[in-house]
Amino acid sequence: MKEFSDDLEVFNIGESINSQFNEYNPVISHDGTFMLYTSRSDTTTGKKLDPDDGEYREDINLAKWENGVYSSNNLSEEPLSIFTGVVNTKNHEAPVYISENEATIILFKDNDLWFSTRDVDGYTDPVKYPKSINFKYYHRHASLTADGKTMYFTAEVLDKKLNKFHFDIFRTNLNDDGQWSKPEALPPTVNTLFNEDSPEI
Repeated sequence: MKEFSDDLEVFNIGESINSQFNEYNPVISHDGTFMLYTSRSDTTTGKKLDPDDGEYREDINLAKWENGVYSSNNLSEEPLSIFTGVVNTKNHEAPVYISENEATIILFKDNDLWFSTRDVDGYTDPVKYPKSINFKYYHRHASLTADGKTMYFTAEVLDKKLNKFHFDIFRTNLNDDGQWSKPEALPPTVNTLFNEDSPEI
């Protein structure tokens, strides 16, 4: 950022979203109107503390772009507000991806990737992607192509030779029968023995 400091303005997004607690991982809708983000404030559902770090567990919060800023005020009637009410529990939930027109939302939950789709009543309860995608270990990010038929996602893998965990990026395709194909790791030109994460399509 220092190299570009003359060209960029960095500013705090404001008290409507930021607090004394941690807010991070913003996911923006395609038209820029809505932002889902992760919050670990004392207002999270269940108000449970994570024993590993002593912070409140993650919730998904919603903000809307109005009058030149993102604000989380007065959004109870928005469909995406209904989504956050459906998905947030006393465990960890974090946003991962929003498709065009907010038709499909991918989220992180219980160390795996889940999705919720929009219907006439709002949003469905989260559904876990199959074991072909959520294989072993830890999965925390994904992105879909515009047609929704190819997913790039991050998975934790174990290098048995080095006895070391790291993240790689995988690709899977949605078949004509509605099933996801067996994921393929991206080639060594992308994946290394270090961490590759957060693909965005």
